[in-house]
Amino acid sequence: MEKLRIEVEDNSESLLKTIRIRKSLFKRIEDLSIKTNVSINKILNKCIEYALDNLEEPIKEKKEKDTN
Repeated sequence: MEKLRIEVEDNSESLLKTIRIRKSLFKRIEDLSIKTNVSINKILNKCIEYALDNLEEPIKEKKEKDTN
């Protein structure tokens, strides 16, 4: 799988939402933000986009209808 690259992008439409995130995960993101001088918001958006683009979706099985 190719590595995630965080690059400067345009600020297209955005939406303000509140999310809960594990402290340990936030600390990793915060450390990366400090190390790379990239905002936490940009890192989170890029990580979410990458995860969704590379998500292996499970095969959904068709449920058989009851014939009774």
